[in-house]
Amino acid sequence: MKAISKRIGTFASALSLALSWASVLPVSAAEMPADAAPSQTSPIIINEVCTGNNGENGNITTAVDKKGEYCDWVELYNSTGSAIDLKGYTLVKDDSDVYTFDSVSVPGYGHLLVFCCKTYKGDESIPHAAFNLPSGSVKLSLTNGDTVMNSVSVPALDKDITWGRKPDGTDALMQLAPTPGTSNNEAQAYVPCNAPIFSADSGMYSKNFDLAISTDSGNTVYYTTDGTDPTTSSTRIKVTQPINIYNRSGDKSTVARAVPVSKLTPWSNGASLPKESAVDKGTVIRAVTYSKAGEYSEVVTKTYFVGVNNASHNGLPILSVTTDPENLFNYDYGIFVKGRVYDQNVNPFDDNPPANYNQRGKEWERAAHIDFFESDGSLVLSQDCGIRTQGAYSRADYQKSLRFYARAEYGPKNFKAALIPNAYSESDGTTQITKYKKFVMRGGGNDNFYTKFKDQYTQRLVNDRSIDTQEGRPCVMFIDGEYWGLYTLQEDFDDHYYEENYGVNADDVVVYKKGEIDEGVEEDIELFNSLRRYCEKNDLSNADNYRAVCDMLDVKSFADYMAAEIFIINEDWPGNNYSMWRTRVVDESNPYADGRWRMNLYDTEMGTNHYGNNGTFYNSDNLKKILSNKNDDMPVIFNALMKNDEFRELFVTCFMDQANVNFAPDRCASLEKYYMETYYPELDRFFARFPTWANRGSATDPCLKRMENFLRKRSGYVPGMLTSDLGLKKAVPVSVSTINPEGGSVYINTSTLDISEGMSGYYHPDYNITLTAQPEEGWVFAGWQGTFSSTDSTVTLSPADAATIQAVFVPENGTSNLHTVTFKGDGVDLSLYVADGNSVTIPDSALAREGYTYTLEGLPDKVTKDVTVTVKYTGISYTVKFMGGGAPGTSYTQSMTYGKSAALLANKYSRTGYVFKGWSRTLGAASPEFTNKQTVSNLTTVADSTVNLYAVWGKNIAKCTVTLASTSYPFSGKQIKPGITVTDGSTTLKKDTDYTLSFSNNVNVGTGYVTVTGIGKYAGSVRKSFKITESDVKIGIASAEVTIPTQYYTGSAVTPDPKVVVSGAVLKNGTDYTVTYKNNIETGKAVAVIVGKGQYNGSRSVSFVIAPKVPEVSDLRSIAKGKIVLTWKKDKRADGYQFIIAEDAEFKMGARTHVMLKNDSISRQCVNLKSGKTYYFKLRSFKTIGGKRYYGQYTEVFTCDAK
Repeated sequence: MKAISKRIGTFASALSLALSWASVLPVSAAEMPADAAPSQTSPIIINEVCTGNNGENGNITTAVDKKGEYCDWVELYNSTGSAIDLKGYTLVKDDSDVYTFDSVSVPGYGHLLVFCCKTYKGDESIPHAAFNLPSGSVKLSLTNGDTVMNSVSVPALDKDITWGRKPDGTDALMQLAPTPGTSNNEAQAYVPCNAPIFSADSGMYSKNFDLAISTDSGNTVYYTTDGTDPTTSSTRIKVTQPINIYNRSGDKSTVARAVPVSKLTPWSNGASLPKESAVDKGTVIRAVTYSKAGEYSEVVTKTYFVGVNNASHNGLPILSVTTDPENLFNYDYGIFVKGRVYDQNVNPFDDNPPANYNQRGKEWERAAHIDFFESDGSLVLSQDCGIRTQGAYSRADYQKSLRFYARAEYGPKNFKAALIPNAYSESDGTTQITKYKKFVMRGGGNDNFYTKFKDQYTQRLVNDRSIDTQEGRPCVMFIDGEYWGLYTLQEDFDDHYYEENYGVNADDVVVYKKGEIDEGVEEDIELFNSLRRYCEKNDLSNADNYRAVCDMLDVKSFADYMAAEIFIINEDWPGNNYSMWRTRVVDESNPYADGRWRMNLYDTEMGTNHYGNNGTFYNSDNLKKILSNKNDDMPVIFNALMKNDEFRELFVTCFMDQANVNFAPDRCASLEKYYMETYYPELDRFFARFPTWANRGSATDPCLKRMENFLRKRSGYVPGMLTSDLGLKKAVPVSVSTINPEGGSVYINTSTLDISEGMSGYYHPDYNITLTAQPEEGWVFAGWQGTFSSTDSTVTLSPADAATIQAVFVPENGTSNLHTVTFKGDGVDLSLYVADGNSVTIPDSALAREGYTYTLEGLPDKVTKDVTVTVKYTGISYTVKFMGGGAPGTSYTQSMTYGKSAALLANKYSRTGYVFKGWSRTLGAASPEFTNKQTVSNLTTVADSTVNLYAVWGKNIAKCTVTLASTSYPFSGKQIKPGITVTDGSTTLKKDTDYTLSFSNNVNVGTGYVTVTGIGKYAGSVRKSFKITESDVKIGIASAEVTIPTQYYTGSAVTPDPKVVVSGAVLKNGTDYTVTYKNNIETGKAVAVIVGKGQYNGSRSVSFVIAPKVPEVSDLRSIAKGKIVLTWKKDKRADGYQFIIAEDAEFKMGARTHVMLKNDSISRQCVNLKSGKTYYFKLRSFKTIGGKRYYGQYTEVFTCDAK
């Protein structure tokens, strides 16, 4: 609205003076009006105030903030003839925001401007208060110390209209044309041209009614009902009588059927215009006052629904958008159509070429008005704003998403309303967000014609993590009074989002998104590039290098972000849809303004197996792809960080916390109910409004089933994925429960979600877990119970120790309501607490054993006293089915039990030309897992399942032709290996691919052999012989390798047969050599003399050891409590004795070894034994030769029970 079209003649010169940045703009004493008495006793008076500087009507335009918006201002006037220094004076806004003046002088009868800008950008010597002036009413006070010198209450003003005293310093306050820094005495008073007044506000009405619109006497009101501007519209109507407001749903649609679908989207998808019955309608009235002076007031827009309300649309809030239809559908500048841009960029190879609807920037923003009705029908927001299309690829869709901008050029600078009730400050989690610079009405992106809520649902599942997520809510939108379908009203990651959520300066915010700077300046790209470059060029396993990255990146936020995206398998990531933010300037007073990058999560709807494409199922290993990705920003940084053990542990912990807590199947199912109750019922209306191939049956329901199946099974799959890809140990079950959960909260690791109602999941033993218990008021944390016990409220323990663990809360008054339930049997000894009268939660994670079922005996329905429950295990039964694997015949089966070994049934199949190699669980395997009749056990852990074993066959190599290069070779003393050729028909087989060779008897004179064994596609073996004939070659035996193991005393001569090897050939006693012995009766060293024979000559002497015989135990008994004595007979040929005592026959439990260094020590007493315990003993003698002990053989195992 521009109600003042003329300026006084002297204003240009006055403005020029003000723009010279003179701090004080005096008027001469002669200009002081003689009849204008000061309004208050203060010599310094607030003379003129501008709360809406839009740079027009002659307003001052040289003072701007950091965004380039003009500064509001306050003008002070010195009502005396002497200069006054304002040092120590303060300017106070609404009794809260304060600006203190430095030394600045106001000359007698002079003026001083004070600019009001929160982020002032200009000459620092000019007085400027660090606060903005609101467009609504405001109180301003000038104080000197504790004394209020002057104050003024400023009403709500139009843009570029001021509240000032005319004449200067008098009580006559009025709306004026701006005269910044000059006298108001000649200022032009504001000519009234008030906006029209409606007899009824925007809202939901049950019955038709007549709407009256009035204005100032003598002025005229014009209005439109088609969204066009009544100041210029050719369809405007002059108000001469009340307007009947009625239910318009039966009227013909205008905007909903304004253009053919082919002009809205390049994709057909079976799309068509909606039927009239599918378009609910309201009435939008845009009215303006036209004054007698030929001026227009601001345009007022109202929205009325009769017979259509929130209840008509599942109780959802309604956003009514009013705009000139040309803003949407005009060929040249309409933002909903393909338009001129599309026709100028037609590309047959691009299914989404440039078009009007995907253009960006302020030039493609269009003016609009919004009325927002809460779910109860109340109007909570009504203001003018700007709109643009929103999204990337999805801008080409039939239903468009919109982004809404609050700007001073339209009206208020912010949307001040709690648009999203569950949006709270990210920094404290308690302050509700009630102010937005932008917000989004998102159709759903890739989910637009499926569920429409998947992105919101997925983000909500992880909104407690250290990543920014967009809060949102389902909302119905109307455009120009016509139903535009179901949307999500959503936060936008703009600079003001971070200001509202973290208290940082919006002007310092930098957002990096998909390879570009989304918020900030172009030079900010180097802030990200330096992070990536550092990660690529430095080894982050180095602690100093890792700390350097931690100074650039919030690694906890990054670990959470990567875990979430990898868990959901976002198909539109990591090459797309990634974003991070930071502040350009570090503010040490704000932990979020530390200059570190933090992650934003958005557009997640293509996760959780959205389309059912390969690689997106719950059991898809997408982590492996990320680990090998060397190009995209996020994987490059991630893979560098994964070299650091500290980050690796952080990532694994975050990942498993999300899998076990955030994405726990029960939690996913519970949260989905909200979205099913709010979005799902409205989908039929949406699909009718935007008819395509899609509907609930063809699109929504199948998509939901894929998502539900994914979330039900993904948490169970990912532990194995991490084990495989990261080399971790197999994850073990962890179960956390709470006794008296109303008494407190329980948290695990990095999660901030309370798990006091119970959590069951898996964690890898490579890393410990941390549990924290926090009691509520009136309760006390009594400790942890189960597989781990402690009274510390925070404990760090291994996952195995947390197999079944309880957090126990008891009333502060000390009254105990707890009983102990003890589980015993088959190696189980576990005690848990149960509140009186409650049933027992079975500790399955602690009791479950792979391959077994268990039964519980003595378990009561309700626990009223301490009880002991007996646990009994039974191996599961399963069936092995033998299949021919290509051989004819009928399959046969064998029953097996887990925990018991059994020989596989013999192979009953035969296959012509093939040899049976064994069995495999994989059909067509080249190599078998099991041989024929092999003893096996535990082939599956699934009860009553069938394990298919397929026969593995190889072509019979015995049917092939084997040719030796020669069949006779002279003795050489070395192994003889003839050249071998193997052919299968015309095909020559490859060694080590189709067969292997082994040789025997291939050194000495006689018959040598080569065995050809089939491998790969071949099986079986064939042996060929060749001759080794005598020759003149003699081989010396002196260098032979001779092996004689330790012998034992027998009382007679010991004559072991040595193993003699020359050049790899094992010689034969009597053929290739003879042997004689020396000193070979008594214990100690003996000698064997080996003399060559036949083709071998020379000799070799080799010593060997004769160790003592097995000692004789003469007595073993318990002589007193905890004491056992072992006695044996002396062996005069031994130098000492050794015996072992243990608590089990395998000598593993509590084993202790005792050595007696004298041969006359023939008795040993064992003390400090457990009474009633059976102990196991075995004894042997030894001989010391050359400082080394040579032990004889152990006695049999003896047992004795300790008294």
